[in-house]
Amino acid sequence: MADTREQAAALNGAIRDRLLAAGYLADTHAITTGAGERLGVGDRVATRCNDPELGVANRATWTVTAVGDDGSLLLRGQRATDLHTVPAAYARAHVELAYATTLYGAQGATTATGHLLLGEHTSAASAYVGMTRGRTQNIAHLVAEDLDDARKQWEAVFARDRSDLGPAVAAQRAAEDIDRYGSQQPTRPLDAVLVDLRDAWARQADLSERHDRLAAERDALQQVAAITARYAPGRQRLRAADDTTRDRWRHTRAAVTALDRALHGEDTALRAQVWEDWRTDLHRAADAAAVAREGTGRLGQRRRQVRDAHHDLIAFAEKWLS
Repeated sequence: MADTREQAAALNGAIRDRLLAAGYLADTHAITTGAGERLGVGDRVATRCNDPELGVANRATWTVTAVGDDGSLLLRGQRATDLHTVPAAYARAHVELAYATTLYGAQGATTATGHLLLGEHTSAASAYVGMTRGRTQNIAHLVAEDLDDARKQWEAVFARDRSDLGPAVAAQRAAEDIDRYGSQQPTRPLDAVLVDLRDAWARQADLSERHDRLAAERDALQQVAAITARYAPGRQRLRAADDTTRDRWRHTRAAVTALDRALHGEDTALRAQVWEDWRTDLHRAADAAAVAREGTGRLGQRRRQVRDAHHDLIAFAEKWLS
């Protein structure tokens, strides 16, 4: 366990190199993830994205039992029958080595032996988490010049986070718990008392981590609320302008509809008038044509009528054929 994902990734790479050199892993047919990690048969990995269709969950751990030619992975859970295949795209994007993890990711997990990498930013709460994951043994690892330097670094860890009361107070509480258990249950073994105390200590660390995470989320939500309040007046003005524009559009559409209806009515009336004029002029033209066909007569007595009929026919043609 380590403080950061970068440290966990470095540990994963180093551990895999040792396992590969010792012959525990097969690297002849492996894939490379988007983060640059090599995954092959025998590797311990974790899925980092929930996918109900694939049957995998975030932070679930698996063992790679086969690598497909297309880059897919066959993963086995704690039971031999718990097998799931993830496609190459998911494997490259959401599967990572899981020999090491962050302290945040280790919350709630248990193992036979827990190994904690102490860094310059490890807090007391994180140390509590790391030193309570192992059921039989918990080991802290740090780089120091000598034993005194190591002791100073260990004490510095518990001085970084005063919300955790530190090892002195924890020891005092342990003594009180032992006394209480001793007075209430004289035959209760000391090991059992220490196991209960360790579990309570782990729960305290988990709750402290959760408190810090929720506090960060609360601060983020407060910032979002402040930004929302800042832009609320502008958003209201835009909504009012949008409502005004919609009303104008509705009024304009109603006016266009009314105008269209009026134009349609005028067009109908105009067509009726044109047909009436056409029929009247056509009747006159037919009469003029009859006069023209009859001619001026033998003595030319109807010359004027024929001339007028010619003028009427010419006028009819100019009016309706132009």
